[in-house]
Amino acid sequence: MGLPTLEFSDSYLDSPDFRERLKCHEIELDRTNKFIKELIKDGNMLVGALRNLSMAVQKFSHSLQDFQFECIGDAETDDEINIAQSLKEFARLLITVEEERRRLEGKKKFDKESEKYYSILEKHLNLSSKKKEAHLQEADSIIDREQQNFYNASLEYIFKVQEVQEKKKFEFVEPLLAFLQGLFTFYHEGYELAREFTPYKEQLQFNLQNTRNNFESTRQEMDRLMQRMKSADQDYRPPSQWTMEGFLYVQEKRPLGFTWTRHYCTYDKSSKTFTMSASETKSGGKVNGLVSSTPEMFKLKMCIRRKTDSIDKRFCFDIEVIERQGIITLQALSEANRKQWLEAMDGKEPLSKAGEDTLSSMKLGNPAILVAARAQLFESGGSLKQSTLGRQAKAMYSCKAEHSHELSFPQGAIFTNVHRSVEPGWLKATYEGKTGLVPENYVVYL
Repeated sequence: MGLPTLEFSDSYLDSPDFRERLKCHEIELDRTNKFIKELIKDGNMLVGALRNLSMAVQKFSHSLQDFQFECIGDAETDDEINIAQSLKEFARLLITVEEERRRLEGKKKFDKESEKYYSILEKHLNLSSKKKEAHLQEADSIIDREQQNFYNASLEYIFKVQEVQEKKKFEFVEPLLAFLQGLFTFYHEGYELAREFTPYKEQLQFNLQNTRNNFESTRQEMDRLMQRMKSADQDYRPPSQWTMEGFLYVQEKRPLGFTWTRHYCTYDKSSKTFTMSASETKSGGKVNGLVSSTPEMFKLKMCIRRKTDSIDKRFCFDIEVIERQGIITLQALSEANRKQWLEAMDGKEPLSKAGEDTLSSMKLGNPAILVAARAQLFESGGSLKQSTLGRQAKAMYSCKAEHSHELSFPQGAIFTNVHRSVEPGWLKATYEGKTGLVPENYVVYL
């Protein structure tokens, strides 16, 4: 089974599947390097044995002769010829070492830019939407620049990996072929073997020459493709089996508030299937990549854009799925990225007006109305950002407490004495005589 293909366009998504394919190439290069080292070691042992044979033959020859005539003249000695040849061999060895060093430098640059980009991206996405517009624009320009640096390093590393993969086909086999050809000439019986080997040798030489000739044209084509990908828009989406895919940050409930976790998500519009798997970038060691969890699969019911003033994050939108109660809040990587997700999911804009009549008239069993009403209330004066002491609120979703200081409640539950908690994202309220914490985005004020 051959190695999986490495496409320049895949580096823009930087998906777990792309990292796995890149890892396969890195593992194969390490395996090839180990094999070549072992082969060189065994070859050196064979050369040593041949050298001992040569010494034995020379000793036998000296025993047959009393002395050896020395040549007098201007001709070069064997030592001088060997020394001159050794300089060329040293130069070839240094070139090989330098090429390997450049490959390793490309890998280090890719790993460094990868870690730097995702670190800056997480800081960028944590910027408050209440920052000044000038500050946000400056942050956007910084992340765009770092994103381009990461893409360039990724493309150059893929180019170098593929270049090494192509060159090893002839740079490894050619010296081995020359070594075997020279080995056969040491023995008289090897002459007949060499004659039998001639058709295969000539065919192999022909194939190697074709591979070498094709390498330069293939390299030029890869370089043109890489330059074209570098000049493409940052919002470019390569062809994919999914309607939309990429990284999203998912808001997750925690004992003391909420946290945002990076997931790799895919969406198929025809089946309305949405999958997400938590992904963590691991750096260090010989092989790097994304560590991904088992994907979770959902059926999409509804998608709606999140108003900027309803959450202290940028580029957010909400979805509701069949398999999970309540809403899932997602954060895209940019405004353009959010538009792409909303377009793929047939996302709706939040309503411009809201009122208590809308909330009281909606059916509790209709999740689409719940999400739309929630968007209405964020847009209107019924915002959950108010913290008037003693207000009443109604649960839009059911919730099961995970800790003793939280409240469990069904959909439609009425809370009293509702006010903001010191914990971000939580309210303190009383339900059925018990006071505790409830998630802020699970309720609306009455």
